[in-house]
Amino acid sequence: MFEGSSKLISRYKLKEKDDLTDYSDDIELVFVELAKFNKSLDELESLLDKWLYFIKAAGTLNSVPPTMGEVPEINHAFEVARQSNLTKKEVEMLEKREIFLHDSKNAILKAQLDGEAKVEEKKQLKLRVRC
Repeated sequence: MFEGSSKLISRYKLKEKDDLTDYSDDIELVFVELAKFNKSLDELESLLDKWLYFIKAAGTLNSVPPTMGEVPEINHAFEVARQSNLTKKEVEMLEKREIFLHDSKNAILKAQLDGEAKVEEKKQLKLRVRC
């Protein structure tokens, strides 16, 4: 994109065209030229390196490499990327599984709360009987 520059990441701010005053510090354009990112998995040093590697290689990865798996957000991004390649039927099955897991978790939570409420009721009943 920026052939005259060897920079991997370029940042630009907006300026008024005639008097060159800055528009705002709130807006910045950031360009990452993935074609210029050539580090191998063994060469990744920083979190930025891991993200750039992931973004560039996401389509070819079968799983998150262990050195990148320590970043929960990369694991999540990998799952999102994996799901984007699923068929409609696979997505429906995945959604049904997630609904089942969510419902099961809520059923367990409700049972725990109901159990705690019954224990509390028994305590209150014992207190009343003693008085």
